[in-house]
Amino acid sequence: MRFLPIFSLLLLTGCSLDKLAELQTDHQFSDAYVAENRGKARYEIPEVYELMHVVIALTPTGRRDCLLERNTPYHRTVMTQFDTYRNHPLVAEMEKLLVSDRWNYTTLGDAAAYRFEGDRIVFGGIYRKIAVHPEAKFADYRPLAEDFARVSGFRAFFKANQPSYQTALTTYERQVPVASMWAWLETQFPDRYDSYQLNLSMLMGCFHFTNNGQDNSFAETRMFVPLPSPPVKPLTVIESTALNRMVFTEIDHNYVNPATTRQNKQLDKAMKNWRDWNTGKDDYQSKYLTFNEYMTWGVFTLYVYDTTTPEVFAQIRADKTEWVDTFMVNRGFKRFPAFNAQLLSLYKARKPAQTVADLYPDMLNWIATQ
Repeated sequence: MRFLPIFSLLLLTGCSLDKLAELQTDHQFSDAYVAENRGKARYEIPEVYELMHVVIALTPTGRRDCLLERNTPYHRTVMTQFDTYRNHPLVAEMEKLLVSDRWNYTTLGDAAAYRFEGDRIVFGGIYRKIAVHPEAKFADYRPLAEDFARVSGFRAFFKANQPSYQTALTTYERQVPVASMWAWLETQFPDRYDSYQLNLSMLMGCFHFTNNGQDNSFAETRMFVPLPSPPVKPLTVIESTALNRMVFTEIDHNYVNPATTRQNKQLDKAMKNWRDWNTGKDDYQSKYLTFNEYMTWGVFTLYVYDTTTPEVFAQIRADKTEWVDTFMVNRGFKRFPAFNAQLLSLYKARKPAQTVADLYPDMLNWIATQ
């Protein structure tokens, strides 16, 4: 089993911060955990994780920033229920962290490693460190989190909302076939994972991230992505593609990044200047990070190509609002349409035994000629 630690952060269009970094996750998978989760994709709203989203919603940053999805009935319910507690010390502490560095939002990832026992918040026994920023240590704020949950009645709120959570999770699991993505990616890349875990929140906005860990001959990848409210009508093909893209382009970092690492020397020679490929002011400031983002979204194109009919694929590509070419150019990856077209051309012309990972040298040779 091949494994490399990954931590990726993705912000959607309209936000200025967009980063990617590696993280060595501190974790421990017991025999019981391995037996329970091997081969499974789990969709969950961790209670302490949701608690911290509620707290972030009360901060000044959370009230104006794309970190949270605010235009929903659920957000309005949260604000009605908890706005009285906006002056709680935990809210002030979270605002300090966010003002210091928005990467500190990933402290919510650490919160997902904890659970409630009555009014106490205890370590869940698996992941000790998920967030990447050194300031973001949920354990430092655990006493304040316990107090906020107690005085605000959060646990009762979370319990009362279980029916809506479960409806949203069931709908999302049906609409976003992670098992299909997982299976496809492992036909195209050499890396293998034994379990997928999606940690979701109906409050999460533009800041998505993923990591993975290995222990006890077991590798797991975790995605932190938004949970949309269930739609009132069936999704169109374009809407469904956009929803799946959000998850796929997190998942495939766990495969794309290790493949890039194995080709790093060729990448360094091929891409003369990453600024010729990436005009984002603060985003992905290296050849490695820039190429990974190109490849991550290009691989999504290949997945859509393989899992739709030619007619549907043509329809999706023709949409100038939601298709990946538009998104990537808007994010500053100005050469993505040409890159995407070249990758798709190579994929269509590949030999029977070739995988996406096998196309890396040809893509890097193409980059060298640009």
